[in-house]
Amino acid sequence: RRRRAGGRDRSPPLAGPPSDDGPPSPTAPLSFTDRRPKAVAVGRGLHGRGLYALEPVSAGDFVLEYLGELLRAPLADVRERAYGFADGGTYLFRADAQSVVDATQAGGPARFINHSCAPNTATRVTHDGVGGAPRVNVVALVDVAPGDEVTYDYQFAEEGDPIKCNCGAAGCRGTLN
Repeated sequence: RRRRAGGRDRSPPLAGPPSDDGPPSPTAPLSFTDRRPKAVAVGRGLHGRGLYALEPVSAGDFVLEYLGELLRAPLADVRERAYGFADGGTYLFRADAQSVVDATQAGGPARFINHSCAPNTATRVTHDGVGGAPRVNVVALVDVAPGDEVTYDYQFAEEGDPIKCNCGAAGCRGTLN
């Protein structure tokens, strides 16, 4: 699988605990009362390997952080070309205009989260203090039961050839970009 660093920078905003009216408000400030990563495991998923919840996760909960080496965008572009279509894929996540998290060679389990056009999580980038390093947080959009695959919408930029989507969700867009 190829993961484009330039595409995952448009994740929908997400914040706050769920209300009685549905999932967390996209305009509410992001606040985690429990930043403990949820128990997850890598297993066979929608597209090869995937990430699965091992404990219940409530809508609005912090699930885990997308971890890896923090790079400036120009270096990430060089690495993406160098990785090409390596057997294990590339795991580059654009955190903001200047920063990309490269989890290809040294990353956490969030790199195994597969795309879905009907995701159960979303990403939210926060920064450590003023001008601090970006952190890519994975947050539940809906309740996730133990055994459910954790997914989010990659939101790849519309560039290059279309990348076929095989998520199988009702309303699938058919492409990742």
